[in-house]
Amino acid sequence: MNAAKNKEFAEYMKRARKRLDEGEIATATEVKKIYRRVAKQIADEISKATPGTLRYAHLEQMHKILNEAARQLNDDLLKAINKGIYIAVKASTDAAQQTFIGLTKGVWNEPEVKWMFATINERAVMALLARTGRDGLKLSDRVWRTSQRARNALKVIIEDGVTRGLDARKMARQVQKYLQPGVWTVLKEETRKRLGVPKDVSMEAMRLAVTEMHHAFHEGTRMAWNSVPGVQGYYWRLSNWHPITDICDDYASHNGDGFWPKDQVPIKPHPWCRCYIIPAVEEADRFVERLREWVHKPELHPDIEEWYNEVKTLIPRPVSYAVIPESPLIRVLRQKEEEIAYLPYERAYVFDQDGNIVFSKDGERSQVSFTPDEVSLIKGKNLIFTHNHPALGVSFSWADVNFAVRTDLAEMRAVGKEYVHSIKRPAAGWPDINVLYAHYRLANEEVETEFWNRINAGEMTMDEAEKEHWHEVWTRVARRLNLLYKREVRKGAGN
Repeated sequence: MNAAKNKEFAEYMKRARKRLDEGEIATATEVKKIYRRVAKQIADEISKATPGTLRYAHLEQMHKILNEAARQLNDDLLKAINKGIYIAVKASTDAAQQTFIGLTKGVWNEPEVKWMFATINERAVMALLARTGRDGLKLSDRVWRTSQRARNALKVIIEDGVTRGLDARKMARQVQKYLQPGVWTVLKEETRKRLGVPKDVSMEAMRLAVTEMHHAFHEGTRMAWNSVPGVQGYYWRLSNWHPITDICDDYASHNGDGFWPKDQVPIKPHPWCRCYIIPAVEEADRFVERLREWVHKPELHPDIEEWYNEVKTLIPRPVSYAVIPESPLIRVLRQKEEEIAYLPYERAYVFDQDGNIVFSKDGERSQVSFTPDEVSLIKGKNLIFTHNHPALGVSFSWADVNFAVRTDLAEMRAVGKEYVHSIKRPAAGWPDINVLYAHYRLANEEVETEFWNRINAGEMTMDEAEKEHWHEVWTRVARRLNLLYKREVRKGAGN
């Protein structure tokens, strides 16, 4: 029943835990750097305020310095923790993705599975960033509260220094040391208690970052494995970082072995919680057998059919192993797309629904242009348009989709050396072009930011980002506007 009993699947989960641990260390290191950077910035500004003793006249300037520092601290902390959440979710879903790829080989191809899990990743991250915690606050609010507490502590220390007539340079050194992680001993214990400031203002940020990352890993694990058929629940396991008995021990002994049905798994119960869940799934051989029976006759396994109905917007229904004759349209599409896949310039074909070629046209390396007369042959005729994208063979440009909508194509297709991308007109018709453009712009900005973060984190190369960028953009747009977009491995790819 337990996926971890399978050696290969257990290795996937072990790697996921290792990536989480590495991500936690990287995030904690970044939080420390942020506090050190802000500490130096504040110290430099205080030193510039006056060459001698701080006076009450300097307080307004000091408050401005602290306000700006708190804003910078908030922005940098939020970016670091958001990046940590992305790393944790990606690590948590990788094990489920690799397991699913192995179990469903021959039913779905790897790109289809990866597309499904990319969507799960995005949904998990968005849900985590938007969630309200036990304190009633969203992550952005908790980060803001953390940065403001640091500001308020420094405000008290500076005001006390002004009252005592401290030298500006001495105050700058004291503030810098106080704000740096683990160096709070600059204040004597009696002074700290008199002022009512915390020992280590960076500790709250560290706790928040670690807690959010492990919550993200927990929720990502749950969301990813819930998308794998045959998962019956989860086992709660205690972390090695579990020094005292608490509610997690109760969770780990629930039902005698820590098992929880998948719709009853508790959320993380307290800060610093590093406990984790392991999926309990059907034996692999039995599941593979049932899955292949389901492909032929869905009614034989209603549980798999129920699962598929929940994820059918993320992954296509597999074609039965029975041979299905190709239609004339599909046959000629495949033939022409095979011909143009490796051309160094663009060539477009336009077909009617019977597979007849309306016309074809050669273009330049990155575009095919049409005259008004040619557009009139296409517009409103329920046609299928296919063309090649030389070089990387990336997904659609905005010009492609804009052309499809304005000419009311039934389907737009783009062929590369590896993939065929397609986007079909929904039954209700294409969305308003301005609405579509707004979603395209938003998705493009999101993907650009996320991919740069992944590149900087060493998780993606520039070539990979360039290749996947537009596919990810149109995946998101399609999901938000219910468009029929997909990417398939091209038959003959790699030959």
